[in-house]
Amino acid sequence: MTSPIHRLLKKQYTRLFREGRGSPFHMVRRLLRAISDTYRQEDEQRRVLERSLDIGSQEIAQRSAQIRSVFQMYPDAFLVVDASGVIVEATGAIGNPGAPYSWLDRPLAEFPNTDIGRRFSQAFLRVRENRTPATFEYSLAKGAEIAFHEARLRPLEEGHVLVVVRDVSEHRLALEALRTAEERFAL
Repeated sequence: MTSPIHRLLKKQYTRLFREGRGSPFHMVRRLLRAISDTYRQEDEQRRVLERSLDIGSQEIAQRSAQIRSVFQMYPDAFLVVDASGVIVEATGAIGNPGAPYSWLDRPLAEFPNTDIGRRFSQAFLRVRENRTPATFEYSLAKGAEIAFHEARLRPLEEGHVLVVVRDVSEHRLALEALRTAEERFAL
């Protein structure tokens, strides 16, 4: 059974009263002074701890802002999808129509439309089940042009999945131009 008196108070009481010197008034006064000193020490320790937490919190916020800036420099879209298939974080490709942040709290199965979303869902399930990365390509009509994209999915902790979507249209067009040039000069 635990004692109703805190161990620190019991220690102070024993130290101050074991000799039994002085009047009861003086002994109680010494005890109260010792308790007050302990409170002061505790307050100082709390201030130091709170200051450390504030500094740590500021450093984390600063690093987080720096990392967010790095992600926003890339033309890729970065999505974090929770275990139920809902996009819970999105960054990158800021300023593009349909930028990823507009997909927050929406199902991956609808990204960027239901047809392609079905492919995302299948890849998402494979990544979750096998705990291995998956990659696939898809195309989207962008006005009169077709945009080609590569999607890479990678497992994270707690059943979450990281999705990186990259526009590979320029790469595909360059490959097509190279293929056409090779065919023309092969004749």
